[in-house]
Amino acid sequence: MKFLTLVFVCIAFLSGCSFSTKDATKDIKPIKNKNEIKEICIYQPETSILDYGDAGKVISNKLDSLNITNKLVTADSLKKCEFSLSYIVKKAGIPPYLANAFFVVSKGSEEIGYAKYFYSVSGFTITGERSKGTDEKINELLSSLFEAN
Repeated sequence: MKFLTLVFVCIAFLSGCSFSTKDATKDIKPIKNKNEIKEICIYQPETSILDYGDAGKVISNKLDSLNITNKLVTADSLKKCEFSLSYIVKKAGIPPYLANAFFVVSKGSEEIGYAKYFYSVSGFTITGERSKGTDEKINELLSSLFEAN
């Protein structure tokens, strides 16, 4: 019986099931006037093994679709940018899913908008936020951040 339980749990993990009974926590402060942003610099302030390596590319593509000129930059060239979008995107689990994401848009040193996403684990389900692709969730958050006006 214990063996069958272990097999079921392994199958659940491998098939994409998650331990969650609620949607992810989202906190979004939309940008009031996205039209004033002619160009924005995209910057990742920290890195770790859990980072989603394609996040910068996904963010850049989404900004392109919103007609916002953008470029990926390093810390050294960030100070040359009027507008910046810093981000942290982490994945976890088997199969990998978006665990948390933070996007902060600044004009100089002033924060003008942000989007935060945190997926917590509590309970068991095979549907919900975890079933969506990471790129799709990043795009949804950026849409909420930039397209609210």
